[in-house]
Amino acid sequence: MFYNHLAILYFSSLGFVVALALLAFSNEFRKLFLTVFSLPAPANQSVIKPFDSIRGFAALWVALFHCWQWLYPFNDAGTHFMIEQGFLAVPLFVSISAFLIYRTLRPVASAHDLANYLKRRWLRIYPLYFIVALVIFIGGYAAEPFNVKDILSEIFMRRLFGYPNYYNPPCWSLYVEEGFYILAPVWFLIFSKRPILGSVLSYVASSFAMVFWPSRELDLLRYFSIGIFLTEVIDFKTREWVPWVIFLVGLGLGFTAICAYIPHEPYAWVLDLDPEYRLFIGECLPISVLCLLWSSVSITLINRVLSWYPFRLLGIVSYSMYMWHSLFVATGTPIIFNGTGSINGSLGVSSVFHAPFFFYVLYGTALIFLSALSYALIERPFLLMRRKAIGVNPYHWTQTASEVGCSASNFN
Repeated sequence: MFYNHLAILYFSSLGFVVALALLAFSNEFRKLFLTVFSLPAPANQSVIKPFDSIRGFAALWVALFHCWQWLYPFNDAGTHFMIEQGFLAVPLFVSISAFLIYRTLRPVASAHDLANYLKRRWLRIYPLYFIVALVIFIGGYAAEPFNVKDILSEIFMRRLFGYPNYYNPPCWSLYVEEGFYILAPVWFLIFSKRPILGSVLSYVASSFAMVFWPSRELDLLRYFSIGIFLTEVIDFKTREWVPWVIFLVGLGLGFTAICAYIPHEPYAWVLDLDPEYRLFIGECLPISVLCLLWSSVSITLINRVLSWYPFRLLGIVSYSMYMWHSLFVATGTPIIFNGTGSINGSLGVSSVFHAPFFFYVLYGTALIFLSALSYALIERPFLLMRRKAIGVNPYHWTQTASEVGCSASNFN
């Protein structure tokens, strides 16, 4: 079974390399690639290019974290600084999702607009979710015994309404996001005239609630407030040096938050702090996310780097990467999903990778290749259907093959 896992891993990584070679030397393949992986234009708002890249890097960070976590000791090849904190990337794409959803809601002025909003959300999220859920049960990834109720609950997202069981571990945050999508119109109706005040109040309320009912789902709610607040302040004009100061503050707070989750020297000092200081550490990550997302748009240099087309491609395939990576890591191993959002089993073999860099490059390239296939075959057809359903030209994209260009220089 272990050799099946290795075979899939190496062939998928090889597929990534072959795709790069075809992009470099085949004009026909390059044109096809740039058509399939063009960047969709929002129907009613401007494009924030850096957020595509950040969302992609965040999804890859989470995926590599699970590669490291679940395949131990297969991956025990040295230091894993930053990889073992990959779960901290979840707030990044949750904040971006809240930002994008809130911007989508702002123009809503009628029941017809609201229906289109819900229809777009359903066509964006559910088709891929449904296929992955079926594969989990048909492909033997779910621990037995399970019953029809478990299968139907997974397919119809009953976890969103309090059902205790779910099988795909990364989906815990997706259920929280879906809850936000449903409740966001209500929030908007209440705070539409004072959204900044509403976002601050929501953040404070969820932070206090965490004191009495600590859970990762409740903690994630704070980042929806971050995304809404960011929507309102992102266009503020400031002096040229201000975004750099905010960026450096975000980096410092982010590094502090990351260090708080490193249980070994020389970073364990955070764990020895008094409780009131630990509370401050808990607020570092949300503020860091806000600062870094805002400065990524406001600082021209960072904006240009993160607007680079190959980086934005990661954002295109990020949802597929997030949904499929758990199955990819488990394929060909004794790992199965136990229905509690966790796993049973482990690889249980000695390490065959003697360089951690090689381990993460191999898994990273394989995941990107498989996620690209999933996007092209599953996500994109439904994205086209979604745009057609709301009366928008389905082939209107922010960058087509002709706009990006078909020379290899565009990938340099």
